[in-house]
Amino acid sequence: MPDIPFTVFSGISFLLCIPPAYFNWKIPCRPWATLILISWIAILNLLYFFDSIIWSSTNTSDWWDGKGYCDVDARIKDMFEIGVPGAAIGVCRFLADATDLNPAYTDLRQTRFRRNMIDFFLGIILPLIIQGLKFLVEDSRYHIVGVNGCLGNVAHAWPSLLVYFLWVPGLIVVAALYACILPSFRP
Repeated sequence: MPDIPFTVFSGISFLLCIPPAYFNWKIPCRPWATLILISWIAILNLLYFFDSIIWSSTNTSDWWDGKGYCDVDARIKDMFEIGVPGAAIGVCRFLADATDLNPAYTDLRQTRFRRNMIDFFLGIILPLIIQGLKFLVEDSRYHIVGVNGCLGNVAHAWPSLLVYFLWVPGLIVVAALYACILPSFRP
């Protein structure tokens, strides 16, 4: 059965991601982490919008098998789980630096470049690396769920815990630590 509210709100959510991305792009000295975070959210909403249209039927025998499309779709959805906490670390680092009461007198171009490279690594490169490692622990390429579409598979074994599942909680803890930094307690 089609889930019309899910489809409509996924489309609206994608459209609502465009203005913040545009205005953030126009800000000079912007952190890349915010653009990466907005991009991850926009891409996921767009994928769910299309998937909820393609696999809206209740008769699973009529579904398209998704070869090719699901290989890319499921990988992007899996990378989203790593990319969003990675981008959140960058946002929290930027906010911690912005609230510093005693900013260091350093070369702003170098610190901005360094910050953006760390954001790029945590938000894009690390999810790509983890996705490459996920090939070691997946039991099949993807499976299809009604309305949600293509989803990745991971074997339920201890190596998958080390290779895939521990990254998200670890990145979230790091982002939470940056979010809890008080300006008076900074080194």
